[in-house]
Amino acid sequence: MSSSPTPRDRDATLTRSWAAKLAEAFGQPAEGAMALVAAWRPRRRMRLVEQGDDVFLLCHDGAASAAQARFRFGAGGFVAEGRAASAVRWKGAEVELVLSERRFLFPRLQAPRKATAFLDAIVRSQIDRLTPWTQAHAEAGFSAELSGEETSVTVAAAAKTALAPYVEAARALGADAVVVFASRSDGAPIRVCVRAVNREARVRRYRQAMFGALVVSIVFGLGAAALEIWLAGQRQAAEAEIAHRVAEMQANAGGAAQDPQTEAALRNKRDVPADVVILEVLSRALPDDAYLTQLRISGTRLEIDGVSRSASSLVALIEQTAPFQRAQFSAPTTPAPADGAEQFHIAADIAAAPASRP
Repeated sequence: MSSSPTPRDRDATLTRSWAAKLAEAFGQPAEGAMALVAAWRPRRRMRLVEQGDDVFLLCHDGAASAAQARFRFGAGGFVAEGRAASAVRWKGAEVELVLSERRFLFPRLQAPRKATAFLDAIVRSQIDRLTPWTQAHAEAGFSAELSGEETSVTVAAAAKTALAPYVEAARALGADAVVVFASRSDGAPIRVCVRAVNREARVRRYRQAMFGALVVSIVFGLGAAALEIWLAGQRQAAEAEIAHRVAEMQANAGGAAQDPQTEAALRNKRDVPADVVILEVLSRALPDDAYLTQLRISGTRLEIDGVSRSASSLVALIEQTAPFQRAQFSAPTTPAPADGAEQFHIAADIAAAPASRP
């Protein structure tokens, strides 16, 4: 039971990239598997439109012509008429059967505009009243049109026993799914029911897709682990290089001529951590939801500006992190453009490194 869809092309192309499908497979496994199945084995669509009593034409681009494949329904099956119809492959296709409007009843309903989201339940509850059949014995769909504060609903209903022979005939020819539409002379066809007639084949394809997604996830996991090991090695090498250069600067400072200005500069180099060390320590201290817009280091004074969702907690975090001392807000926090975030301005002193003192 569903609203009327827009016409679909017979050979639909994939509209999403493989990267999007893989991301979907990892984020939502069930939906992602279905997307991967559609990418690996795109389903062919066939639309058969009833022209007369049990005479069907295979339509392209929503239109039928006398030169197209022609089928006749009889003796419980679809019989091809002509060479063009005999060449049509039903196996694995999604077959859309647009049946004549004489096979359906088209009662109408009026519903408030606010009830549009609940039309499916409303129509379902009215089947017994609107048709000669109960909910268990009827197939029904609907089309809705908004008019002012009301919604006009056109219901298309038929007995399940009347539609079952057509669905079974398509299944016998190898169709993967059958969608039944009710034709209308005054509007677009209404989708009445959908039947997955070859369920085992679909389940088998979904399992294949899930296995493929599992293999890809294992490969990605191994790649991520290797990348983490490589980054750890690079970080250790960088820290060793920094320590080596600091030691060289301290050794050079010990043998240099010591005038007051030179002595002060050398003392600052010896006692105050290098800017790159300060930046590394600060990046580890700040939480993931905080980022900096400005960083200023003047001697032993650090000033930072940035945005965070918990600006009030940053002062304590910085105060507890060596080599920072006496951290405090240097200006009031203000709301940031991001939802729930604040702009902060914090200043702190940079303490001398104890291991570096003479």
